Amino acid sequence: MHEFEEVWGETYYIYNYREAAGGFFNEKKLPMALVKPFGYSAKRSVLQICSFWIFLIFGCVLHFWKWLSTKKIREAQELAEQEKAAAAEDGEKAFENQETSPIEEKNSGTDEENQSGADEE
Repeated sequence: MHEFEEVWGETYYIYNYREAAGGFFNEKKLPMALVKPFGYSAKRSVLQICSFWIFLIFGCVLHFWKWLSTKKIREAQELAEQEKAAAAEDGEKAFENQETSPIEEKNSGTDEENQSGADEE
């Protein structure tokens, strides 16, 4: 932003925090001197304030757009899961209602029973 002000000219300062709270917000004294390399300034210009609100609104719009997109994806996943559960439930009902063919009334028994029955005869 500083480069924009250099090219287009300095904008007006809205307020100055240098002397507020006993000089706590002064960028030339600790602790604010530590955040000065990251762009901190005790004076707020029109460009800084406008840029802040524009970036904030842009970020909120992107967040809402992503939230809306993921909401649609979640709804589609839930619908797919419901359809899968309904298909599985229909498959279980079809399996339960399936007719079976009659089995012969022959009981062959286990190997031990068959062997002991052969010995008796």
